[in-house]
Amino acid sequence: MTTVVGSGIAAQRLSTNVGLRLLENSPATVFGLAVLILPLTCLTDPSGTIAILRAAER
Repeated sequence: MTTVVGSGIAAQRLSTNVGLRLLENSPATVFGLAVLILPLTCLTDPSGTIAILRAAER
């Protein structure tokens, strides 16, 4: 949530034009969410989770 709100605040401070705010806000939101989501994808990989559980049983 802070990524979306923060990118909106940054876009608001950069320009007064609403169209430019949308253009500035969109990439900032996409990249911010990607930074949060991509590192967690390796933790939610089903095959990786099964391998970790099998290794823990031994």
